[in-house]
Amino acid sequence: MRGPGVRASLCYNAAHARPPSLAPPAPPPGTRGTRYAHSAAPVLRGALIAFSLTVLVGGGLYFVLARFAGASEPDSLAESLYGALTMIFLQTNFDFPSEWFLQIFFFVMPVLGLFILGQGIADIGALLFNRQARGEAWQVAVAGTYSNHIVLVGLGHLGFRIARALNDLDEPFVCVEQNPEAELMSAVRDWHVPIIQGDALKHDVLRKAGLERAHTIVLATSDDIINLQIAIRARAINPRVRTIVRLFDDDFARELVLAGRAGLRPLRPPISKWCNW
Repeated sequence: MRGPGVRASLCYNAAHARPPSLAPPAPPPGTRGTRYAHSAAPVLRGALIAFSLTVLVGGGLYFVLARFAGASEPDSLAESLYGALTMIFLQTNFDFPSEWFLQIFFFVMPVLGLFILGQGIADIGALLFNRQARGEAWQVAVAGTYSNHIVLVGLGHLGFRIARALNDLDEPFVCVEQNPEAELMSAVRDWHVPIIQGDALKHDVLRKAGLERAHTIVLATSDDIINLQIAIRARAINPRVRTIVRLFDDDFARELVLAGRAGLRPLRPPISKWCNW
């Protein structure tokens, strides 16, 4: 059984500390839910860019080769681009050319263009309608839409209380949890909060949670040393992030404060005040 140390907490990087509230004014209700639709935007944008490049490169190359071969059409680059677009849908307005290197376009463009479109539609469908199969990728995609948010590391009983408090305040936050079987994770998912599964000691895991764009990171794992190690790595990624480290050992916390290292100071008001412990 733990003693009073359970309530020890420290604020790292006090120079950038905010007033007692951990975040700026809450976003309008429903903002968090719309992020799930917005997370498909990068996939759609990538497919459209690839399709556009296919039309531009294909149309431009066809125009150059047609001029080289002395073909009567297309008459202009614009017509060639339009022709490349219609080739993809098997409705070209060009006559079938006699030159073999131009004939290739009539077979390659439909295959390439429809493949890019089909792949993009399949990826978007998987993101929107098959979240369980795409689990991690979906969570990372949603987290990528967050900015000026809070990163919460650890989803045990302590982390869940913090998550519940943030959810009640309608604060945008992303969770990081190493153990995919951790209890209480399903409840957090029901709030439409992304959960990045992985070791927060790894920079890429923190980046997936959008730490570069976050204003605060709360470290609530049950290991004091790991919490401090993550704090140091978080500062390496985002030097301006406000870092709150939860320490279970009161004596250890006091020693860190007295040592005056790394700008550590007790958090006021304590986390327990807004977590209803």
